[in-house]
Amino acid sequence: MPPGSKGASGGNFVHDPKLAREREIKAQVKLMIQDVTGAACVVERSMVAKVRDGKGEKCRMQTLDGVLTRKNAEGERQSITSRCADLNREMIGAMGVSKAVLENVIFCHQEDSSWPLSEGKALKEKFDAIFASTRYTKVLDEIKKLKQSQDADIREGKKELEYLKQHKLKAQQLSGDLEELQAKLAASVDSVENINTELEPIKAKLEELNIRYNEIYKIQSSRDKCSSEKEHIQKAIQELKDNIHESFEGTTSELEKEVRNFSQQVQKKKDEQEKCKREQEQLATDLGKLEKEKSKLFVEIGKLQNESDLCDTNVKKRDSKILQLSELYNFEEFSSDSQIDEDMYRIFFDKIKQKLTEMMEAAKGRKMEFEEREQKLQAKIDELKANKTKLEHSEKIKKETIAKNNIELKDLKQSLLHMAGSAGRLSSVNADLKRAEKELVTTEDSMKVEDVQREVQNLEGKRKNLDKTINELSSEMIELHKQSEVQTKLDMLLANQKEKEESIERLKAEHDENIQSLLGPVPLDDLRETLSKYISNQGETVKQSNSVLKKLQTNLSTKQVEKTSTSTQLRQKEDELRELENKISSVCDSQDIDSELSEVQRSLTQAQEEKGCLLGAEHMIKKYIRGLERNNPSCPLCSRGFQQAQEIRELILKLQEQLRKVPANKRKAEEEMETHQQKYDEIMQLRPVKEAAANMRNRDIPALKAKLKKLEDEIKSLRKEVESKEEECLLMEGDLQTAKSLQPDIVDMDRRRAEVRQLQRDMEDLRSSRAGPGSGASSRAMNQVIAEKEEKQLELETLVKSLDLRRARLSDHQNKVHALKSRVQDLQGEKLAIEGELQQRTKLEERTATLTSDNANHQRDIEESLAQIRPIELDIDRLVKEKERVTQDKEVMTEKARADVEQVKNDGIGVKNLNTEIKKYRQSGKPSQLERDQQRQADIGEEQAGKENQQAEIAERLQELAEQISGQQVRQRELQDNLELHRKQAQIADLDEKIAALNDKLGDMNLKNLERERQRFLASETNLVQQLHNASSRQQSFKDQIRMAERELASSMYKDANQKYSTKIIENKTTEIVNTDLQKYYGAMDKAIMMYHKSKMEEINVIIQELWKNTYMGNDIDTIEIQSEAEDAAASGTIKSRRTYNYRVVMIKNGIPIDMRGRCSAGQKVLASLIIRLALAETFCVNCGVLALDEPTTNLDRSNIESLAVALVRIIRERSTQRHFQLVVITHDEDFVELLGRSDHVDEYIQVSKNHEGLSQLTVRPVDQLHSG
Repeated sequence: MPPGSKGASGGNFVHDPKLAREREIKAQVKLMIQDVTGAACVVERSMVAKVRDGKGEKCRMQTLDGVLTRKNAEGERQSITSRCADLNREMIGAMGVSKAVLENVIFCHQEDSSWPLSEGKALKEKFDAIFASTRYTKVLDEIKKLKQSQDADIREGKKELEYLKQHKLKAQQLSGDLEELQAKLAASVDSVENINTELEPIKAKLEELNIRYNEIYKIQSSRDKCSSEKEHIQKAIQELKDNIHESFEGTTSELEKEVRNFSQQVQKKKDEQEKCKREQEQLATDLGKLEKEKSKLFVEIGKLQNESDLCDTNVKKRDSKILQLSELYNFEEFSSDSQIDEDMYRIFFDKIKQKLTEMMEAAKGRKMEFEEREQKLQAKIDELKANKTKLEHSEKIKKETIAKNNIELKDLKQSLLHMAGSAGRLSSVNADLKRAEKELVTTEDSMKVEDVQREVQNLEGKRKNLDKTINELSSEMIELHKQSEVQTKLDMLLANQKEKEESIERLKAEHDENIQSLLGPVPLDDLRETLSKYISNQGETVKQSNSVLKKLQTNLSTKQVEKTSTSTQLRQKEDELRELENKISSVCDSQDIDSELSEVQRSLTQAQEEKGCLLGAEHMIKKYIRGLERNNPSCPLCSRGFQQAQEIRELILKLQEQLRKVPANKRKAEEEMETHQQKYDEIMQLRPVKEAAANMRNRDIPALKAKLKKLEDEIKSLRKEVESKEEECLLMEGDLQTAKSLQPDIVDMDRRRAEVRQLQRDMEDLRSSRAGPGSGASSRAMNQVIAEKEEKQLELETLVKSLDLRRARLSDHQNKVHALKSRVQDLQGEKLAIEGELQQRTKLEERTATLTSDNANHQRDIEESLAQIRPIELDIDRLVKEKERVTQDKEVMTEKARADVEQVKNDGIGVKNLNTEIKKYRQSGKPSQLERDQQRQADIGEEQAGKENQQAEIAERLQELAEQISGQQVRQRELQDNLELHRKQAQIADLDEKIAALNDKLGDMNLKNLERERQRFLASETNLVQQLHNASSRQQSFKDQIRMAERELASSMYKDANQKYSTKIIENKTTEIVNTDLQKYYGAMDKAIMMYHKSKMEEINVIIQELWKNTYMGNDIDTIEIQSEAEDAAASGTIKSRRTYNYRVVMIKNGIPIDMRGRCSAGQKVLASLIIRLALAETFCVNCGVLALDEPTTNLDRSNIESLAVALVRIIRERSTQRHFQLVVITHDEDFVELLGRSDHVDEYIQVSKNHEGLSQLTVRPVDQLHSG
């Protein structure tokens, strides 16, 4: 992303959603290139910018997908997306340059283009990334760390060898102890077997005694249970006898017949009672409906009557309002005695509309008059402001001209002062120049360069001869070292062969017993193949057994799941039964629904009677009051007359008091009746609930319990089969696991035998190579060769020091001569510059006088303009105030006219609303509805009186039936108790027979003798078990000690101690040789990195100096270059820490390098950064000919822009033959584009602009039409 779009999660890179008035904007970027192989590639990236907050102020961008498409050799397209690959890495490989070169050289944004002159740390990071030095220096660090680690390993290895010897001795001691413990364990196993043999008959006898003991215990338990049940029934019989007043003397069957007949009589009475109750309920329901209908009619009649009254009121209001408004607005058709109908109403509204039209036309005319006055005043104001603006603009231009002239005068004065000092400087520069030329001649004559160079060549030849001799001695040492290595390898192979043969014998002895038990006698060569076949066959057998076991387990699981499901169903049924019983209990205090229903029916009847009485009382009291209010009334009960009028008034007051209480008592009676009716309905709804509970208790739950018992028996049988099959599978799997545990050691034995054979062949090869041709190539000893080599190396070092000394002297002489030449050139240039400045002095003085005169003229013009502006400002203020006053008058008039029109509208709307309500009522049909409802109210009163009389008759019949049923229920309960008594007596007889049978079954069994014999066998068993426990404890102790010894022998400390000791010697020796090689590798790579860095920097600086001289037109900087200073850290052992480089950009002035950062102008900074990027592109972009320059002319003056264009044209011309070369220039400088277009390589350019919607558009235009019209 460009630097400017990195904030806000990259949201600034995509078109802003706020401009498009969208919540999100999708974008796509495509790039088509040819990769380093010449294949066409198209890469595209899809993005979306979304508004993150509700205000639309924050925007977030995210990448949706990226696709890279290539064409293969057959022309087929192959695509890869960002979901399965890193597109950034793929593009770096396709373009053939690193990421750092892409970001900092090829594609560098204008804001980051001056990075070569950034601070030191940032510059070092950039150059390190471009040179890719980090990868190679990391290799040096890894080599250094590896060598240090291996040095530590060698030191640790020498210490470890001492411990390995001690471990070997300890392992031998543990092996001896293990054999002794195994012998003791065998003796302990025999002892345990003898004790088990004695214990088996005692256990069998105890099992027999336990079975007999359990049988006797079960019989006694059954007898005790029957006795307890008998006592419980006897108590129940006694309670029944106490409750029975009249005993039944007949048989049980006669008693049952008597109960059935009596129940039928009672049921007939109950059926008649139920029928009367239903009739009573129907009457109560009918009365309730009539009462509800009557109440509803009363409410509806009141509502209709109110609406009728309201309509009459609205008619009066409408007529009054129309007459009032007609008088207010002078409508002649209306008078105070006019009758308002629909025609008069329409005439009134036509008059209102006409009045509104006249008022609006008058207001519009006055508004137009005010607007004409405003326009005339605004025209005068605009004319005055235009004159004022012209004068102010002229004043501003003259002030800016004076300011620019003052700046130029200041610069001219400083230049003249500098020139005055330069006249004296010229003589001192001439003297310095003569001294420098003299010193240069003296220095050149001080050394004969040709003689020194010949000496250096002679010494170089001697050095080459010594290098050749040392190399020959090294080859001879390598040959001698190889012969000693062959003997060492032969000794190591012999030791290794012996160790492997011993390990083969040890493994064979360790597993011989298991091999014999599983496979029988097998030759050692065929052992591995035979064991593999056994494992395969046994595995197939185990697989078949496991398949059968799995089927049994599946059946068992199925039954268990079915059992779980059945148990769940049983719990659910029991829970449902409890819920149904709780539901019945919540409505009824007991589970007896019939008795509770009778009680509720009785309460409901009483409530209905109470309500009927209150209705009759209300009617009678009103009748009595009307009779008492007539002349000469008599008592309504005894028909006697009253002596005083006060008695009549008191009686009327008492009756009225009773009448006032009637509605409250009637509401209370209705509430009680509704409560009893609701409870009656709830009890009736419980009948199916009770039937469902009975079905669950007697049918569903017993069936589920029987099914559950059957499933438990089946599961028990399947478990036995599964356990038997599991034991069989365990035995077979044990043999299979034993064979598999043997397999690694058997394979190891076979592998070791193959290794022994290979070692024998290797030893034969070594013996033949040692006795072969060339084995006696050198007759000297190793120490003689080493002494001669050291002597030659000492001679070489002396020669190299002498050679370096002469080279240093020659280099110092050449540097001094070069510095003196640069000094002479600088003085000559300074002399020419001073002489040129003196020639320009007269021109500067003339220019100073001209500027001073111009400033005086401009100041006079400014003062005249200020004098003309003041009167204009006063006229403008006066006209603006007059316009504001006119505008205010217009607004006041408009507001008043609008209020008048609004008042007329509101008056008309008020009349219209009243007339609408009147028409709506008359058209709704409510007057006729009011008459029908009043007639229906009278009919309901008559029907209600007839229903109440029928209800009173049925209540009397119900009271008679309830008294009859209550008397017979007592007799029915007496008969039921007699029947239960007969049944309990029969149960007592059955229990006596069972108890006698159990006593006969016990017979002469003596439980005490059986217990004594059982205790005697238990004591014997306990003694033997104690002995077995002691022997097992000793056996376990031996096993633990054996296991501990085996664990110690198998631990990493003692396992393969001999092999570890030999291996460690070889590892230490090998590591020492490797460390020597690492030292050589480190030196070679360090030198290669240094040479690469040096050559690249020289190449870059050559290109920079060439581009600077061809581009920069100033004479204050000779050239620029990049200087890198190597920093070597302190040595660590024999390998130094890696070399690092610090970079800085310097400018050369008079041969002296000076840091350019902070000492150059903005234009020099831009040009230097651009030239450095061009040089880096020439050096590192061999495989990528693309270079993008973003605003390269920023801060450059015209001469440098022209020279930059010439330099770019030259680069285009030189690299035009390069494959894939492409230069992209992004600029706003049209003159720069025109300069580039003068070459033969640029014909067109692409112009980026915005369309009327604010979106970017690209247009291809010819360069030759850049400045045309």
